[in-house]
Amino acid sequence: MEHSMSEPYPSELGRRIQQLRTERHLSQEALAAELGISRQAVAKWECGQSVPSTANLLALAQLFSVPLEALTGGTSRPAPAGTQRPKRIAFRILCLL
Repeated sequence: MEHSMSEPYPSELGRRIQQLRTERHLSQEALAAELGISRQAVAKWECGQSVPSTANLLALAQLFSVPLEALTGGTSRPAPAGTQRPKRIAFRILCLL
């Protein structure tokens, strides 16, 4: 499922997706095929007409071998001593679904 945005313009997320895609010499069509979506969906992400679903963001991060923060522009904060950061991230992702 895609999430529509009101104004089409290249978002930071769209620019990151395009950059990672082109660095890996993938066409929009090839990336779409890897994700099981349409080429038009990838084009809309890159130009800011929509944003990927949480599931597609996770798939993109895995496909590009980058942390989710590299796509979303989030910053990683050091986990306080004694906490398990992967569980916190997984919990946050599940809450978004």
